[in-house]
Amino acid sequence: MKHKPMNSSTLFAVVVNDDLTQLNVLSGLVREAGLEPLAFTEAEEALAAMDGEHPPALIVSDLYMPGIDGWRFCRLLRSLEYSAFNKVPVIVVSSTFAGDEPDRIAADLGAEAFIPPPLDVKRFIGQVKAILSGKRVRIPLRALIVEDSKTQSGIIRKTFEAHGYKADTALTARAAADAFRKKHYDIAVVDYHLPDSPGDVLLELFRAERPDCVCLMMTSDSGPGLSLEWMKKGAAAYLRKPFKPGFLIELCTRTRRERALLRVQDLLKVRNRQLQESEERFRTLAECAPVGIFLTDQDGDCTYVNRTWCKTAGLSPEEALGQGWVKGLHPQDRTTIVKKWYESVQSKGDWGFEYRFQNMAGHVTWVYGFAAPASFEDGTLTGYIGINVDITDRKRAEEERGKLQAQLNQAQKMESVGRLAGGIAHDFNNMLGVILGHTELAIMLATPSQPVIDNLAEIRKAAERSTDLIRRLLAFARKQTIAPRVLNINETVEGMLKMLRRLIGEDIDLAWLPGEGLSPVKLDPSQIDQIMANLCVNARDAIAGIGKVIIETGTTSFDEAYCADHPGFEPGKYVRIAVSDDGCGMDKETLSHLFEPFFTTKEMGKGTGLGLATVYGIVKQNNGFINVYSEPGHGTTFKIYLPRHTAKAEQIQKEVPAKPPKLGHETILLVEDEPAMLKMTAMMLECLGYKVLAASTPDEAIRLARDHTLEIQPLMTDVVMPEMNGRDLAKNLKSFYPDIKTLFMSGYTAKVIAHRGVLEKDVNFIQKPFMMQDLAAKSREVLDSKYLNRNESDILTASWSCEQAESKLLPGFVDKEHRHIT
Repeated sequence: MKHKPMNSSTLFAVVVNDDLTQLNVLSGLVREAGLEPLAFTEAEEALAAMDGEHPPALIVSDLYMPGIDGWRFCRLLRSLEYSAFNKVPVIVVSSTFAGDEPDRIAADLGAEAFIPPPLDVKRFIGQVKAILSGKRVRIPLRALIVEDSKTQSGIIRKTFEAHGYKADTALTARAAADAFRKKHYDIAVVDYHLPDSPGDVLLELFRAERPDCVCLMMTSDSGPGLSLEWMKKGAAAYLRKPFKPGFLIELCTRTRRERALLRVQDLLKVRNRQLQESEERFRTLAECAPVGIFLTDQDGDCTYVNRTWCKTAGLSPEEALGQGWVKGLHPQDRTTIVKKWYESVQSKGDWGFEYRFQNMAGHVTWVYGFAAPASFEDGTLTGYIGINVDITDRKRAEEERGKLQAQLNQAQKMESVGRLAGGIAHDFNNMLGVILGHTELAIMLATPSQPVIDNLAEIRKAAERSTDLIRRLLAFARKQTIAPRVLNINETVEGMLKMLRRLIGEDIDLAWLPGEGLSPVKLDPSQIDQIMANLCVNARDAIAGIGKVIIETGTTSFDEAYCADHPGFEPGKYVRIAVSDDGCGMDKETLSHLFEPFFTTKEMGKGTGLGLATVYGIVKQNNGFINVYSEPGHGTTFKIYLPRHTAKAEQIQKEVPAKPPKLGHETILLVEDEPAMLKMTAMMLECLGYKVLAASTPDEAIRLARDHTLEIQPLMTDVVMPEMNGRDLAKNLKSFYPDIKTLFMSGYTAKVIAHRGVLEKDVNFIQKPFMMQDLAAKSREVLDSKYLNRNESDILTASWSCEQAESKLLPGFVDKEHRHIT
């Protein structure tokens, strides 16, 4: 390559690199830095073209080149033969090394800097400008001189410092060993005769601790024996005293470069081996990847496909090369996809589409294909690299989406039906009670021979079927009371694991760690289902991709000291359920709102915000506690504590055939706001022998109780009434009849007279509509009971506290008795 001579006033740089692409890139960067580049592909050619009278301002060289490589080139530039270029700064650019090693190699070469790719443009230009401005970035070499003569060690130290080294001295072997441990020395010059140890002991120590340090031995003894032993122990060279200081510097420079060259050759072998291993790893990973991978040339023709791509397309690697990959496309997609692919190749842009493969057996696979251009550092396009992701399952899911949407619409309709059922159940049950009651009374008054008796029986059957229908609707609307049972928590959770694993998906590992010797707990099994499902869904949504969920059970005791620091906790022994995940975690602000109804961190339409509020309500309903531990980026743990059930197991009672109704004689105060229901129930009670004081409002009931001279026993009252609910009425009547017993009746859920939705054991309750036989049995059960309704004031207080808690938990979901719409 010939070049015209540069004008003496022009600042220029010599750029040497056997790779034309790299040569052009480096020349362009030099020009951006303000120098005119002279480009050469060989170092020998550059040396021949360089003029000693007009040296370049900078030399930029590759390290590995044919002929004279970068090592020899730099050595020549710093030699006496080319003294005109000794002070010209050199930048070596090579992809062989990285990290701290390039700086040391630059020092060995006498270069200003050693820059590995990928080349940072700003850094390179800044480096050039700093060098041209006189700012040297060369790392000085550090030398340690071990000599017991202060005069001799001082002379050697000054010689090193005069040649740009940093030098330290040590007069004893002990001092030298201490200094060597504290600092990084590139050169160690050690005298053999030291006052506390022979010098070759230090030589072995230095070589063991830092093999890259060049060690030179000094001695005044004659004979080849010592030098041979020193060389065996790793000395780079030795000097016979007396010697000229300049010779020492020359020897250090020569041995450092020889050692550096050997070290670089070793590193190069390591890098080559690592490169081969890297290529093998890439090929292994590509072949084992669960997605299709393909490579093309700059014209868009296929050069490589992996095993997954071949399996998806139904082609062999050889069949897919060139434009053979087109044969794997679905016939209906072939023309469109090929056209769009080559249009993207011509524009050198990204490419991404959904399309289908169809193999020889006719099996169709939907994929999302994406490809991006690959290029050299100078922007030259080398080809495309792309992937195919199997989206068949997603496509099938989209096809099912219409069906699911229809199912969702149906579910919403059913939810509306449920709400409707809950809202009108009271009135329906009142009407059904009237129908059933009057039908029973009519059957009692009619003789068996009358034809109407069959019609009445059919009416009763229809009313009974209607009653069952209403109860089913209430169950659907989740308006029925819960049914707590004594449970083994381990058995219950273990029975859910299969369902929970499906719920969280295949990418999340579910670990089950049951504790031993757990006491039973008492709660509704369906509530355990709700707790575990909500917590596992919450964990799943907190994990991005692959993760782990751990479910643990155990026993925990809380003492007075712990509960004093944790408001809401009660001392005692509890069964613990813990659900942990390694997801994104939560910050303090999120934790402070965690159990609030409708609070959610999910995007619109992804969550209702009721899942954790439901968990909180269930735990509180069962007299338990819940703790949450979470930090952003460190996952979350929910710990639920449920009280142990220590009572003896309840015996299952066998059903006893109903006895004929027993007639009564007591005076019953009957309160019902539905006139037809009031009239019918009064007639039924009178048929059973009772005296009935009927009131259509609570105020009327209080007036009758105040004015009536005979003892009233019991009070039979509806729960849901205007003005005052049934429980408040019972509480008011205590002032007139402290020992009065109460029988509550309702066509709505029994929740309004229950503690946290669970009917108290000693609360007397009859569900509307009821038959005369049910009324007779229940009224006698209440009257013949030795005890009152436990302590009704306590029941009412407990129920009211429960509703206050529930109203805070789910605002607006309060019972009808408190004038809120459910």
